[in-house]
Amino acid sequence: MRRSLVRRGVSLSAAALVAATLMTTPALADGIGSSPSASQDGNKYIPQVIVTVTSSGVRKTVAVKPGSTTYVHPPCWREPSWTGPARADYYDSGDAARDARHHGDPPSDGKGPPGYDEHKNDGPDKGMFWSAMCSSEYWKGDIHAFLDYASDWITSHPTIWVGINDPNPNNDIVIPPAVLMEIAKGLLVPTAPTLEVNPQVDSVVNLPTWVWATDDSFVEIRARAEFNGNWAEVIARPAGLKLSTDGPGDVNSTCTNGGKPWTRGATDTDCSVTFRKSTASSGKYTISASIDWQVHWEGSGGENAALPPPPAAPIGNRAVTVDEVQTVVNGRSSGH
Repeated sequence: MRRSLVRRGVSLSAAALVAATLMTTPALADGIGSSPSASQDGNKYIPQVIVTVTSSGVRKTVAVKPGSTTYVHPPCWREPSWTGPARADYYDSGDAARDARHHGDPPSDGKGPPGYDEHKNDGPDKGMFWSAMCSSEYWKGDIHAFLDYASDWITSHPTIWVGINDPNPNNDIVIPPAVLMEIAKGLLVPTAPTLEVNPQVDSVVNLPTWVWATDDSFVEIRARAEFNGNWAEVIARPAGLKLSTDGPGDVNSTCTNGGKPWTRGATDTDCSVTFRKSTASSGKYTISASIDWQVHWEGSGGENAALPPPPAAPIGNRAVTVDEVQTVVNGRSSGH
């Protein structure tokens, strides 16, 4: 297979970038990949974004899961791509000119970039050329935004020679807060509420069944991504519950602050289900709820902006039995 070095500028269209994705050999070329190349796994030169996910109670201080830390591959980086002789041969053989015509790049005079042959006799024991790489594998946001970012990144990070004793060029990568936000957002996973009800044993027809989320499930979640001094934090704060039931009844789904926990003497709640029929012939009814999330992000560049809520918030369920209480009124009066 002929090696190819795909040169891209910011003028390339999204369609051209997608086409290049399919034609580029990732281990040997500058390019945008739809999946990670084989050389990405287990190599110390790959930079890592640190993402920490934490949660905290919003109604009161509760014991929540300890924060988890994940090391995430950035969407764009540099990696060793050419030996000195291989890169010189690519231009000297005419392969570069043919690839340029194939990809519709501007015609050249047939010569390589300045200095392309300076290391034509230097093998891997002397160093390697490192090329820009980008992969949508590590981008959780909009694919068009990824293509724009990748095109700019590849254009601004040309192939360079890295001597065997030179520092890792990835050490100086700058990842903007907006890109770190996409990484953090991909690792922020909303939780389903754990539901409590009252009455705890059996509900009663025509009497409100109180519903609320437990303190340890109605929590704020934060995902913070950091790299080389830049950071972005995505914060999902629970505002209420979206309540429903598969049984016949009236649902009060305002559920401010996740519903009001029932206490002895409490008189009202805005988070309840009033069933109109017993479960005598149907087994049990299910009360379901998802958390109504309010999401925003903050960044090291002073960013502070709202984000859309999760597209499919997880649902918590609680099965209930509903009894019908019969009341008998004795209408006899006493005679004189």
